[in-house]
Amino acid sequence: MQTRVLSREEVREVENLIRENYGCSIDLTRFIVMRTKEDKIRISSKEVARYLNMKKARVLTVGLYLGKLKRNRKIQLSVEGAQMLGECATKNVAVISPEDVHTFLKGGNVEPVKLLNCEPNNFVLVKSQEHVLGTGILRKGERWYVENLLPKARRMLW
Repeated sequence: MQTRVLSREEVREVENLIRENYGCSIDLTRFIVMRTKEDKIRISSKEVARYLNMKKARVLTVGLYLGKLKRNRKIQLSVEGAQMLGECATKNVAVISPEDVHTFLKGGNVEPVKLLNCEPNNFVLVKSQEHVLGTGILRKGERWYVENLLPKARRMLW
């Protein structure tokens, strides 16, 4: 897997994508931001990178998986990425009821109770009360619902 460190301009572009999609300003210049050939964005502290350079270690992946860049100027956040941005996000946030949390964490689609500046067919942060649960896609059927994007490995079994 080829991973490359992004330049300052590329980091600013990722920050702009996050601002456009989630209405959240985040400063990624504090981190080393990397992009894989699959367009996955990972962030790491600068101290970790210095340590790895000193040891000349062979590492496949390093840092936190923030999300994946999509072709239509969107970013699909990971669960950890959603939790990082959840408090400051003002756009594309779907709030679900506490009763639907279990359904969402098991991998099911849920109906939002409240939508904050959401665009249809776009990635949304899924929240319940003050907890950020992950991401989904806002869809319109008979009613609005959030299509679950929680990876199978992260779902609850009971």
